[in-house]
Amino acid sequence: MDNNSTPSCTESWDDLPPDDVQPYVEGYAVLNLIHSSNASSTSVHLGRCDTTGQLVAIKANVRFEEYFYNWLAQGDYVVPVVHYGPATDAAHGFVLITELQQLNLARYLSGQLTAGRRAVVWRCMLQVAKGLSRIHSLGIMHGDLKLENVFVHVNGTCKIGDFGSAGTHNPLKKPKRCGTFGYIAPEREERTDMKVDIYSFGKMVQTALCDEQQTMSGPEKDIVDRCLAVDAEKRPTAAELVQRIHDLVSGVPIRWNRMSAS
Repeated sequence: MDNNSTPSCTESWDDLPPDDVQPYVEGYAVLNLIHSSNASSTSVHLGRCDTTGQLVAIKANVRFEEYFYNWLAQGDYVVPVVHYGPATDAAHGFVLITELQQLNLARYLSGQLTAGRRAVVWRCMLQVAKGLSRIHSLGIMHGDLKLENVFVHVNGTCKIGDFGSAGTHNPLKKPKRCGTFGYIAPEREERTDMKVDIYSFGKMVQTALCDEQQTMSGPEKDIVDRCLAVDAEKRPTAAELVQRIHDLVSGVPIRWNRMSAS
């Protein structure tokens, strides 16, 4: 499998809708609306730093927890935090400013040609697994892992973002009802831990590869099947996924050390 393929990643911001309800953030010009959610009252805006001219994403009405988990998990494969603080208008609460990425992984993969696309998918998934391993090593569960919440930098690096559903594992606390239909682990109503992210990761890979209308087999199918195991304890850890996917893209025979087939 060719792991050196890094397709170009470009996106124009010229077609964004006008931003009629802009948050006011000192030191930043708010340019356009990128996305809004009635369910969570959040909105994401395209912005520009007044001093550096850097384009950024400005998310309004953000809980402190979302900022904290995103900031704590900073690394090569997590969307970088630029600033967090109150908007200068009370209507938009606190704002989270992050480095602007070019587009999400769903759109990125949809623009790839069929030839060589599988190699691109697995290269991206290796980076996502590394980001997830970093997040899990800190005791954080992302809670809403999906193609649309992974963002692709202009250099082709995948970065996990949108920590709005993130949390820490607490067996005494009732799980939050969050996540996205089609990615939610079957046990989500009863338990909340890192294994729900592994299930979502498996769904991400399955969705990305099924876009080609091809079936998976061999090591690819084995990785996905283990992630989607109904018994959460049989799913791999994120760290194990990093090693197994690295072996896959490197052409090394995959060996699962401690896990039995589900």
